[in-house]
Amino acid sequence: MFVTRFFNRFKQKSRTLQRQKKLSEALIWTEIFSVIKGGTESSKYYGGILPAKQYIMEFGSPTLTRHELQTVYWIFIEYEKWKDEQNAFDLMDLVIHLRKSNKVSSSWYQELRMDYLMIDEVQDLTPATLDLFIRLTRNKVFFAGDTA
Repeated sequence: MFVTRFFNRFKQKSRTLQRQKKLSEALIWTEIFSVIKGGTESSKYYGGILPAKQYIMEFGSPTLTRHELQTVYWIFIEYEKWKDEQNAFDLMDLVIHLRKSNKVSSSWYQELRMDYLMIDEVQDLTPATLDLFIRLTRNKVFFAGDTA
């Protein structure tokens, strides 16, 4: 959804992105999905979203310049606006929603709890998603994956 429905059209309209060669859709999506919305620090902030200042100054990819980090965050904001207009959501929206529900101890959340959980390809999951799985499991979680 991010690339096919949002990013390709957004890139055509944006001169800033047309000039940026380093910021691929995969890199931008990884920053949004794994840092801004799904990082270990993001859950500490309102709505489960890392604020721009913290992303740019502390948690964004060290391989990007400050200007590139600002561009990534700007794209994130535009992506969130687009999703609102489309009445759409992504996986991290679901994870954030479930994690917030856990904090208010809703009864349905308690019904979701599992005794044991085995997860393969753990390297493909965000820290926020891993945290959710740990909270949903009463006893033990077994993780397997690459060192990536």
